Amino acid sequence: SIGEYIHILHPSLLDFFLDEKRCTDPRFFIRRVDQHAVVAERCLAVMNAMLKRDICEIDNPLLPNKSVPLERVQLHIPPHLSYACRHWAYHLCEIPTSAGKDAASETRSFLSEHLLHWFEVMSLFGITNTTSSMLREVRQWLQVR
Repeated sequence: SIGEYIHILHPSLLDFFLDEKRCTDPRFFIRRVDQHAVVAERCLAVMNAMLKRDICEIDNPLLPNKSVPLERVQLHIPPHLSYACRHWAYHLCEIPTSAGKDAASETRSFLSEHLLHWFEVMSLFGITNTTSSMLREVRQWLQVR
């Protein structure tokens, strides 16, 4: 149904789809590196399109983010934006050096325009403890590009 995720019931099914020797039908074979690139690109696109200052329209910079009701956060930050904010760095860093030039440019643009907006979302979800390690990994990834 809408809003639910696809779950693979048995790990061997995923192993099958990821192994080019076992999954010989190109319609079903999943090249992990390509998919990380696609997901990273989509995450950056979603964040670039949707992140903005005062995303929950609180209009009170003195109100701590932990005081914002979860219902309000969920109303203004849909699941796909939440996923993008939480996982963009992981998908980005899975892209090999040889394949990441466009992603590097998009990432630099995102960081210069929306870094503070991303921090705000992570704070609203109460997960700022992950931001420094995410940015450290992204910095290392960008340094070789």
